[in-house]
Amino acid sequence: MKRLCTVAGALAVLSACMLSSDPTSNVVGVRWEDDRLVAFLPVCPGDRLQSVKVYNETDPAVRSTLPPPIWTGDEPRDPAVMAGEFVLNGENDFARTTGPPVSDLPADISVEYRTARGWGASMRVRAAEVPRSTLAADEYWTTDGTKSRDQLLKQFPCEKVTPTTGQ
Repeated sequence: MKRLCTVAGALAVLSACMLSSDPTSNVVGVRWEDDRLVAFLPVCPGDRLQSVKVYNETDPAVRSTLPPPIWTGDEPRDPAVMAGEFVLNGENDFARTTGPPVSDLPADISVEYRTARGWGASMRVRAAEVPRSTLAADEYWTTDGTKSRDQLLKQFPCEKVTPTTGQ
């Protein structure tokens, strides 16, 4: 099993790591909706998002160890969330959450997610650096520029991974 990590250098705002048998480019996106940061993490057909954890990566003291999550969400409530679109630290997207919703996200966070079929991935976001430009409902900002939901889904290596094992 190879671990794919897409990092766009020192100015990177967003990076993603996922289990894959073939490297691909960045497949995660984020956008601002009012004061909420919305993430889109593509999910393979027949699979669904299962859980999300948000970690504070701003404090250098906690970056060297695995800090406890500042927020978690389990059991997505609707099809859009099951398909990978959710508000980071939102209180309504998941049936179960731990930790209070964070009104102001830390400057540097990482988001880890799991799907029902065992996919695991994480992304790092510098929330303050995500452009606040208005995007269409199906568009997201990535380190490669603005991309649509369909463009992100086409980049996701579903056909190259065994869904039940992530290998």
